Amino acid sequence: MKEVLPINLANLIKTYSYHANISAILLDDKIEEEANVWFSNVKLDPASEGNVWFERQISQFSSSEEIEVLNNIAISSRTSASCSNGDISSLNKNDDFRYIYSTIEGDSSIEISIDHIKNSGVWSKAGLMFREDISSDSKYVFIFATPSVNGICFQVRDSQCETPKLEYIDKSSFPISLKIERVKDSVNLYYGRSPNNLKFFKEVSFKSKNKLYMGLAICSSEENSYMNWYASDFIQLYCYKDFNMHSIPIDFNVGPHKDDFYSFCPLLNVQKINYSLIGKLDISIIDLIINAIDEGNYIDIELNEFYIPEREAYREYSRIHSSMINGYDSENKTFDLVGYTQGNIFGNSKVTFEEFEKALINDKEHNILLIKPHIYRSFSFNIESVKRQLNDYIHAADSFSSLVTSRNYDPDMVYGVDVYDYLIQNIVTNQIGIRPLNLIYEHKKLMLMRLNYMRKRDLISEDTFELLFPPFKSLMDLAYTTRQQYLKHILAYNIKLIKIIISNLVSMKAKELEWIPKLIDCLANEAQISN
Repeated sequence: MKEVLPINLANLIKTYSYHANISAILLDDKIEEEANVWFSNVKLDPASEGNVWFERQISQFSSSEEIEVLNNIAISSRTSASCSNGDISSLNKNDDFRYIYSTIEGDSSIEISIDHIKNSGVWSKAGLMFREDISSDSKYVFIFATPSVNGICFQVRDSQCETPKLEYIDKSSFPISLKIERVKDSVNLYYGRSPNNLKFFKEVSFKSKNKLYMGLAICSSEENSYMNWYASDFIQLYCYKDFNMHSIPIDFNVGPHKDDFYSFCPLLNVQKINYSLIGKLDISIIDLIINAIDEGNYIDIELNEFYIPEREAYREYSRIHSSMINGYDSENKTFDLVGYTQGNIFGNSKVTFEEFEKALINDKEHNILLIKPHIYRSFSFNIESVKRQLNDYIHAADSFSSLVTSRNYDPDMVYGVDVYDYLIQNIVTNQIGIRPLNLIYEHKKLMLMRLNYMRKRDLISEDTFELLFPPFKSLMDLAYTTRQQYLKHILAYNIKLIKIIISNLVSMKAKELEWIPKLIDCLANEAQISN
């Protein structure tokens, strides 16, 4: 048996592994593409192969006309589809979704492989539906896949205008094969990992008219609930005055951590299991991880990379570093790992169960973290919080200083633009490595992402975007150049490069003190206009 949880490798933030892991869990490398779902292997029963197919939005308020799909070419000729925001929810009596469908009379069936669903939220859906009519409160039978922890589900509305019933079927990773089949007054449901490996799930009573609507239903309750959080946060920075004081001397000031690096993220549920507890329970750690993955958990665990293939330290030297496990293959006895492979590239690799057990840091001080996206929780973009954090950033203030019950004041830490001054000091006095300058680059990259995000959602006008984009783009480019210059300096000490890097950092600080106040003013003016 094998299971692999989905990950995204086109991360926003890669400087530290916990940021990279969060991006890998929450984001989707297809997020900028127009489609919401990609599919293949569409199979129809012979009686339905010549049908005309239509595409429309099913909604309580929709009056969109039926559109013949690809000039009457059947659904089997398509490989992707997109949808606007909407939902087929077990909590609502009216549906709002995109439907690619045909009408059938009598018995019929349709099969499909869902190759990928854009991870815009845990309740994005794509699957097969029989529907009595195209009204928003029609009775239906729906088997569908989700892009995250909710896996494959079944939903039914037994009578018009009733609240639907939801049932979880299985956890599974893409591709996911689905089949729905009408036989007289019943509907049979199937699912599996491939078209040749379909399992019967259940038979559902579905007494209806002879004429039914059959097809692919897709919906996404939000355009991207995860980007709402990224765009609202990751504005503030902090650093220690002396970079030797901490293993993470500079980072995003995203709020107080508890005793792990994931607790600040409102979209994740994190559980910690201590090794001593595992020992007392006398359970196999491999079985524990397999069961946790089956429940939709990603595993963060510290390993000695001397024993981990495709790591820089492999069979060279001992290095304790965290890795994330996102899958397993019990037949071949391997785990799927996500982490920094050779060349410091964030990517996939495998480790055998035997190598994994050798790499374990098995003492009472270490823990295993189980990380899982919240099943229902979402996050709304908060423009007021953005303005406050931007203001704190240019005034070098701690945005979370009011949270005195969670942490003590630390006089050895600085915030906002003051980070530049201590970064310069530490570049002169310490060999700081590439991470601090990579984080500065990612900070500027996220600011451009935030501007694009606000433009797409009409939170700033096109004129405002065109005013602000060039200076912030030049900041990102300068930060990237500075990072590359420091890489050259690491390879061969060069005092001239250090002077150029310092000059660049001074320039970045000055440019931000010039342009961030203008951004704050623009956001305030845009808010007044919209009100």
